[in-house]
Amino acid sequence: MLEWSPQRRWAIDIKRSLSPRLGKGFHQALANLQPEQTFVVTPEVTGYPRADGVDVVGLAELAADQRAQRQTIF
Repeated sequence: MLEWSPQRRWAIDIKRSLSPRLGKGFHQALANLQPEQTFVVTPEVTGYPRADGVDVVGLAELAADQRAQRQTIF
C-alpha cells in the first residue's frame, strides 16, 4: 500500500506469473481499504487493465506512475 494521503491510496500486489491470479483475500483487502488505484506488478514490460479494475503493470511502469503521482502532489 502506498498512501499519499488518507484519501489517496494505491494497493500493490507483486506476482512472478505473467498471468496473475488474485485471491479472495486480495479482493477482501481492496473492499476494506478502498484504494484509489490498484496494481499487480508482474514481469510484463507493457501492462494491461483487467476487467475487475486492477491494472497489471511491470515494475518500470509502476515506478513511472509513482513518480508522476508524487509530482502532482508536491
